[in-house]
Amino acid sequence: MGQKSFAREWLKKEKTIGLGDHLTGFWQMLRSSKRTSIAGLVLGVACGLQMFVIEGLRIKFGVRNAGEILTRLGSDFGISVQGTVFDPGYWYVTTQRRSGWGG
Repeated sequence: MGQKSFAREWLKKEKTIGLGDHLTGFWQMLRSSKRTSIAGLVLGVACGLQMFVIEGLRIKFGVRNAGEILTRLGSDFGISVQGTVFDPGYWYVTTQRRSGWGG
C-alpha cells in the first residue's frame, strides 16, 4: 500500500492525520517495496564505497583534477590555463543552485 492510499484509508477511519501516522504510512510503503528498498540500500553503500576509494586514490597519487592526469600522460587537449578539465555537469549543478532552480 502506497503512502497516498494509506492516508486515504486512514482518513476514512480518523478525522486527522498526524506526523506519526504519516511515518507509519511511510514505513508500510517501504516494507511493501522490500526489493526496491534493499536495492537502494546496496546502491547507496556501493556509491559511498566508490567515493571513499576515489578520494583515497586522489590523496595517494596527489591528484585534484583529471587535468593533472592528462598532463602527466602528455595530453594538453581540453586543459585550461589552471591545468584543470572543465566539467559541464559540475558547472550546471552549481549554476542552477546559485540561481535557485536546484535543490
